[in-house]
Amino acid sequence: MSCLAWPTARRRCTPPNQNQYFLHGLAQAGQGLLADDWLANTTDPSPVFTWLVFVTARYLPRAIFYVYYFLLFAVYLYSLRRIADRIYEIERSRASRWIFLALILVSHSAALHMLLSRGVGGDWEYLLDGGLAGQRLLGTVLQPSSFGVFLLLSVQQFLDRRTYRAVLAAAVAATVHPTYMLSAAVLTLTYMFVEVRAGGSYRRSLQVGALALILVLPVLAYSLHSFIPSAADAQEVLVQFRLPAHAVVSEWFGTASIASMALIVLALILTRDTPLLQVLLLSAAVGVALTLLQILSGSNTLALLFPWRLSTYLIPLSTAVLAGWVAVWVRDHTRPRIGRVVPVAGILIIGLSIISGLIWMAVQGLQQRIAPERALYDYVQAERQFGQLYAIPPQAAGLSAGNRHADPGRFQVHPIP
Repeated sequence: MSCLAWPTARRRCTPPNQNQYFLHGLAQAGQGLLADDWLANTTDPSPVFTWLVFVTARYLPRAIFYVYYFLLFAVYLYSLRRIADRIYEIERSRASRWIFLALILVSHSAALHMLLSRGVGGDWEYLLDGGLAGQRLLGTVLQPSSFGVFLLLSVQQFLDRRTYRAVLAAAVAATVHPTYMLSAAVLTLTYMFVEVRAGGSYRRSLQVGALALILVLPVLAYSLHSFIPSAADAQEVLVQFRLPAHAVVSEWFGTASIASMALIVLALILTRDTPLLQVLLLSAAVGVALTLLQILSGSNTLALLFPWRLSTYLIPLSTAVLAGWVAVWVRDHTRPRIGRVVPVAGILIIGLSIISGLIWMAVQGLQQRIAPERALYDYVQAERQFGQLYAIPPQAAGLSAGNRHADPGRFQVHPIP
């Protein structure tokens, strides 16, 4: 049973993203009966990620998937720390270094997510580390969008005046998850503009753009060939039924979105005398302009480009800017004796953030193990035979949709599309 089968609940229907993105790769790797699944035989939106899943599932231990996620988180944290250091020189003292790290981890902690969600509202849960329309770089599971961390690495490399490396990092994000194509293009155009404005030659600027185009050309050609010819009706289904929470502005815009945009404005103010300003300003301007154009035109094609998705790197950057500013302010306004205590406090806060995350994972796992729907999945797992189809009720499908920490591919029989 799919979201489309329940039109009265379509606005609240959240597909299990990780199951969907792992499906093609696991099917190709010969996992269970997935090769006969209808969805597994549709056009693959992220072929590079599918290849990664296929190779890992076929030849490597499943635990490697967690290693991938850990490495992506390392890229994420490294990029934000280096960007903050480039702007505020937080590495000058142990105090500012530990304060920044503590603030970043707290802003991404399960404890804060739960506090915001239950205290203010579900739309506020990822205020400091998520983007608009429920889109994020680092979610709670490994999926193609997680590779958006390379957009932050791209910004970091650019600030370190390594423009070609910056373009390469942006291309990695767009190649693994083609939805980041617009984000990568905006960053590349920003780099080209800054190169020219800083007195560089137009030739070097064009070389930067040419390199970016060459790097993304394979996945760009694949996406254009596979999805651009889609009928208007198919786009309407995607926008209005399949992805309204991500693609329809009226569905996601609210007070939490205004707060997120205010955070970006604050970062613009704090970086007004820094090289990061141009990256933030141009990305924000393009995002706002294309969003307004989509609202006025009602274009489904433009909606599926997700111009508001630029916020997925703008908001983490803004949070890092704010954390860096606070860290430096504390460093510069704290007496030496108290300053020696600050790193210890930072370490304690980091420890509590990690513990809160472990507790949250344990609670989620327990809820899934004791859920009434679990018996249904266990029965299907034990009794399935080739050619059988199972009509799974919506409440059981919800178990899969909320199963953020399950072993990828364990549930081999999914709701019928």
